[in-house]
Amino acid sequence: MSAAELKISDVWKALTEGYKSRVPPELRLLDLYVILLGVILSLIAVYAALVGTYPFNALLAAGFCIVGSAILTVGLRMQLDARSRVDKRNRWEQNTLEYAYVGWLLCHLVLFLTATNFMG
Repeated sequence: MSAAELKISDVWKALTEGYKSRVPPELRLLDLYVILLGVILSLIAVYAALVGTYPFNALLAAGFCIVGSAILTVGLRMQLDARSRVDKRNRWEQNTLEYAYVGWLLCHLVLFLTATNFMG
């Protein structure tokens, strides 16, 4: 059993070292944000399973905001990634990084206003 654990730990160590060496800190922060959103969504699901879905619109709006925010953040990460900017099929090469950030913020504003409107 210890040999299997050793192999799994070696694989995990190689994955984390490769991730840290290839991904810049800004993108790692965005990845952490997406992981945090996943944790919050799972906590909301556990809350709904244990307590119930009484304020259903609020619960649905929270899930909608979390999933939408994760999708927008993955899109921002794709635009900020230097490897995707070098690709010949890049659709974002004419956009600046400031344009990507402003678009992300404005889309979040629309997302949160929509969710607030949905809650009633």
